[in-house]
Amino acid sequence: MKIEQETLQGSTIIAPHGELDAANVPALRRVFEQVLRERPSRVVMDLGGVSYLDSTGVGLLAFCYRKLKQQGATLLLAAAHDQPLETLTLLHFNKVVTLCASRDDALRAA
Repeated sequence: MKIEQETLQGSTIIAPHGELDAANVPALRRVFEQVLRERPSRVVMDLGGVSYLDSTGVGLLAFCYRKLKQQGATLLLAAAHDQPLETLTLLHFNKVVTLCASRDDALRAA
Protein backbone atom coordinates (compact mmCIF):
# COMPACT_ATOMS: atom_id res chain seq x y z
CA MET A 1 0.00 0.00 0.00
CA LYS A 2 1.25 3.45 -0.93
CA ILE A 3 0.38 6.21 1.56
CA GLU A 4 0.83 9.88 0.80
CA GLN A 5 0.78 12.54 3.48
CA GLU A 6 0.80 16.33 3.21
CA THR A 7 -0.42 19.45 4.94
CA LEU A 8 -2.66 21.72 2.91
CA GLN A 9 -4.77 24.69 3.99
CA GLY A 10 -4.24 23.84 7.65
CA SER A 11 -5.38 20.22 7.25
CA THR A 12 -3.26 17.10 7.38
CA ILE A 13 -4.13 14.90 4.42
CA ILE A 14 -3.52 11.17 4.47
CA ALA A 15 -4.11 9.44 1.13
CA PRO A 16 -3.80 5.65 1.08
CA HIS A 17 -3.76 3.85 -2.27
CA GLY A 18 -4.78 0.22 -2.68
CA GLU A 19 -6.85 -2.10 -0.54
CA LEU A 20 -7.61 -1.02 3.02
CA ASP A 21 -7.77 -4.48 4.53
CA ALA A 22 -6.13 -6.55 7.28
CA ALA A 23 -2.88 -6.79 5.32
CA ASN A 24 -2.54 -3.01 4.86
CA VAL A 25 -4.15 -1.50 7.94
CA PRO A 26 -0.98 -1.71 10.09
CA ALA A 27 0.95 0.54 7.68
CA LEU A 28 -1.81 3.15 7.62
CA ARG A 29 -2.16 2.99 11.40
CA ARG A 30 1.56 3.74 11.79
CA VAL A 31 1.23 6.80 9.54
CA PHE A 32 -1.87 7.95 11.42
CA GLU A 33 -0.19 7.53 14.82
CA GLN A 34 2.74 9.63 13.60
CA VAL A 35 0.29 12.33 12.45
CA LEU A 36 -1.57 12.12 15.77
CA ARG A 37 1.62 12.96 17.67
CA GLU A 38 1.74 16.25 15.72
CA ARG A 39 -1.69 17.14 17.22
CA PRO A 40 -3.40 18.31 14.03
CA SER A 41 -6.70 20.17 14.27
CA ARG A 42 -8.09 18.47 11.13
CA VAL A 43 -7.26 15.29 9.26
CA VAL A 44 -8.64 14.55 5.82
CA MET A 45 -8.46 10.86 4.93
CA ASP A 46 -8.56 10.89 1.13
CA LEU A 47 -10.02 7.52 0.12
CA GLY A 48 -9.99 8.25 -3.62
CA GLY A 49 -7.18 5.74 -4.14
CA VAL A 50 -8.78 2.99 -2.01
CA SER A 51 -10.26 0.24 -4.13
CA TYR A 52 -11.45 -2.04 -1.32
CA LEU A 53 -12.41 -1.52 2.34
CA ASP A 54 -13.03 -4.39 4.74
CA SER A 55 -14.07 -4.45 8.40
CA THR A 56 -10.47 -4.02 9.53
CA GLY A 57 -10.24 -0.83 7.48
CA VAL A 58 -13.51 0.45 8.90
CA GLY A 59 -12.19 -0.34 12.37
CA LEU A 60 -9.10 1.75 11.67
CA LEU A 61 -11.22 4.68 10.47
CA ALA A 62 -13.27 4.43 13.68
CA PHE A 63 -10.02 4.38 15.69
CA CYS A 64 -8.80 7.48 13.84
CA TYR A 65 -12.09 9.28 14.51
CA ARG A 66 -12.03 8.39 18.21
CA LYS A 67 -8.39 9.41 18.75
CA LEU A 68 -8.83 12.73 16.94
CA LYS A 69 -12.03 13.48 18.85
CA GLN A 70 -10.18 12.86 22.12
CA GLN A 71 -7.69 15.55 21.04
CA GLY A 72 -10.45 17.96 20.02
CA ALA A 73 -9.65 17.47 16.34
CA THR A 74 -11.79 16.57 13.33
CA LEU A 75 -11.68 13.69 10.84
CA LEU A 76 -13.18 14.10 7.39
CA LEU A 77 -13.31 11.34 4.78
CA ALA A 78 -12.94 12.38 1.16
CA ALA A 79 -13.49 10.88 -2.27
CA ALA A 80 -14.74 7.46 -1.16
CA HIS A 81 -16.24 5.64 -4.13
CA ASP A 82 -17.56 2.28 -5.28
CA GLN A 83 -17.19 -0.52 -2.70
CA PRO A 84 -15.58 1.61 0.05
CA LEU A 85 -18.40 4.18 -0.17
CA GLU A 86 -21.04 1.44 -0.19
CA THR A 87 -19.48 -0.14 2.90
CA LEU A 88 -19.26 3.15 4.81
CA THR A 89 -22.85 4.02 3.91
CA LEU A 90 -24.18 0.56 4.75
CA LEU A 91 -22.56 0.79 8.18
CA HIS A 92 -23.94 4.34 8.66
CA PHE A 93 -20.39 5.62 9.13
CA ASN A 94 -21.56 8.80 7.40
CA LYS A 95 -23.73 9.48 10.47
CA VAL A 96 -20.58 9.83 12.58
CA VAL A 97 -17.89 11.14 10.21
CA THR A 98 -18.39 13.68 7.44
CA LEU A 99 -18.01 12.11 4.01
CA CYS A 100 -17.03 14.61 1.32
CA ALA A 101 -17.21 13.99 -2.42
CA SER A 102 -13.66 15.21 -3.02
CA ARG A 103 -10.50 16.34 -1.26
CA ASP A 104 -11.31 19.91 -2.24
CA ASP A 105 -14.78 19.61 -0.69
CA ALA A 106 -13.21 18.28 2.52
CA LEU A 107 -10.73 21.15 2.64
CA ARG A 108 -13.55 23.66 2.21
CA ALA A 109 -15.60 21.90 4.93
CA ALA A 110 -12.72 21.66 7.36
